[in-house]
Amino acid sequence: MENHVFTFFAFGFNVSCSLYFILRYFAKGALYYIYFSGIGIMHSAYMIFCNRLFLNLFSKEWHPALLQTSSVSLSAVVLFFYLFMLNFLDLESEKFTKTILRFGCIYMVAGIFCKMLKLSYSWASDVSVNFFVNYFVVVDALVLFSLFFYVARNRKRHSFYLLLGILVIIALGLCIHGNRFFGWDVSRYHLRQAEILTGNVLFFLMILAKEKEDYQKITQELALAEIQRQKDILDERDRIARDIHDEIGAGVSAIKLHLELLSRKQRDQKEVESDLQELLSVSDGVNQAMRRMIQNLDTSSMMTGTFVSYISEYCEQFLRKAQIRYVLRQTLTDELRVLPPAVTRHLSLCIKEALNNIYKHSRAGEVSLTVLQDETSLVITLKDNGVGFSGSDRTDSCGINNMKNRMELIGGTFSIQSSEKGTEILLRAVI
Repeated sequence: MENHVFTFFAFGFNVSCSLYFILRYFAKGALYYIYFSGIGIMHSAYMIFCNRLFLNLFSKEWHPALLQTSSVSLSAVVLFFYLFMLNFLDLESEKFTKTILRFGCIYMVAGIFCKMLKLSYSWASDVSVNFFVNYFVVVDALVLFSLFFYVARNRKRHSFYLLLGILVIIALGLCIHGNRFFGWDVSRYHLRQAEILTGNVLFFLMILAKEKEDYQKITQELALAEIQRQKDILDERDRIARDIHDEIGAGVSAIKLHLELLSRKQRDQKEVESDLQELLSVSDGVNQAMRRMIQNLDTSSMMTGTFVSYISEYCEQFLRKAQIRYVLRQTLTDELRVLPPAVTRHLSLCIKEALNNIYKHSRAGEVSLTVLQDETSLVITLKDNGVGFSGSDRTDSCGINNMKNRMELIGGTFSIQSSEKGTEILLRAVI
């Protein structure tokens, strides 16, 4: 009676676990749930074939077909175990363990085929079946060793349960073979049940531990993504602040210039009207600059020739209002080459900032813009004939730092040289 109670308990446990993992498969879609449920189903089939007609287990009265069917079920338990490990464990970097498990699966499929062939055809030879049985211990030991190797290289919580499961399989397996070879008075059937049941419990805990690890990993990745998102927001705020300084600052400076000119002039109606028109024009330019700053958030690209025309037109309009002569020199090897959006945005803003500095500080009479293009870079030089400045006067200003930071953002370089004969700014961008 105690034997049957143990059997019914094991059968109920297997069926319950199998149903649970089948439902988990439909919920999550992970294939290893099917393989793990297959272990329980095949173990249940093994117990049915062993207990359906006989109370005296493993006696000489076994019908050969029934015995062979139970043997096939037991081999299927091992096959599903190998498939489960192959699909469940992260073996991308564990080539040795992955190869051994694949070999074990092929070996078990071949062994099951030989057993089923003998079951279906009485003429089938025992040689192949005996070969499979004799070398199964070697193959299984090799698989367990490969799993030990995996545990040694992956010191995580789920590996601990895997290690316990392997040790249980080895310990009870030794008892089973000790019963066979040394005549120990222990039921191989119950040892086999205990081996599979205990292993299933430990591997079930392994699944829970692995899923918890995966959940924690996903949570950490989401937290890091949120941190990066907040950093990107702060970077974008800094970028917009620089854009406002470079775009709007130049327009406001121009408005200030015209207001100063108005305050110095005599109150001639025509001159006042002319300056007011200039103020309206500059105000419109500030408005357009704000629109351009918003458009700079767009990711649209621009060809080299179009970009050079754009910055040249801007320089000409800006310097004409400041009554500064403008000279353009350009050498373009491929005007149709598309520039990355970030390159055009940061280069144009650096040029606008440089023009703003020239207007406010240089007292220059002429500014030259030189554009050179080769296969890998676009070099823009902005040079004035103003009074220049010493190294400690302006190199730490906000505008110059902004230009330097912008060029670093696009992998380019920024340099500035100044003397009493003028200032030269060089912008080199990789294209």
